[in-house]
Amino acid sequence: MNRPGPLFLLLFVLATTNARTQFVSSMATDFSVQRNFANQQRYWSIGQTIRGEWHMDALNTAYAWFCYYNRGKFTNNLTAAAKDPATTPSAIEYRNRGAISFSQLSFGWKRYIAGNAFAEEGVNVYGLAGFGLLFGKVLNNHNTGIDTALYEVPVLSGRSKFNRLTLDLGLGVEAPVGGDLFIYGECKSYVPVSTFPNRYLLNDKYTPFPALLTIGVRVLFQ
Repeated sequence: MNRPGPLFLLLFVLATTNARTQFVSSMATDFSVQRNFANQQRYWSIGQTIRGEWHMDALNTAYAWFCYYNRGKFTNNLTAAAKDPATTPSAIEYRNRGAISFSQLSFGWKRYIAGNAFAEEGVNVYGLAGFGLLFGKVLNNHNTGIDTALYEVPVLSGRSKFNRLTLDLGLGVEAPVGGDLFIYGECKSYVPVSTFPNRYLLNDKYTPFPALLTIGVRVLFQ
């Protein structure tokens, strides 16, 4: 007989818990500006996040979000070195124009430090912590054609996909603006905690490593 898997057990726990407790929930969406600080691949881009929240009590909230960002563009001046010392020329200088975009799914916890999720006045302050799965795309264009059979290039030309596990951390401030509507601003980062070699990323260890500023609205459902 097959044993129940982890997903089945998680769904069972959530279902039985929900049968005993009626959670209050929220929906939120925001506009984000991203700055990627990964070495040699720094860029700006914009994006959006859609987030569902389940309030366990006034101070503790479980969340799930999905976000996506448009292409952030950057340029690198690179050198392709000949694999054989007899090859002429021994090196080729070239320019790579790159672009990175990604979407991400994250699950985590939101904890109010000041105020609470149901406050009708004042300013709330909260922290965010969770784990995410990031789905990235990279596009490289070289200004010079290079024979990769003869030269070792730091980064390949073309398109590629990559995935990352991330530790998601953030700090937010929000205020009620009437009824069950809140306006919030957040500072967040998605810190890569996994890596996999990718010849299309010049720095594949910590890419992307973004800092994000967001502004959005949250609607509380009671």
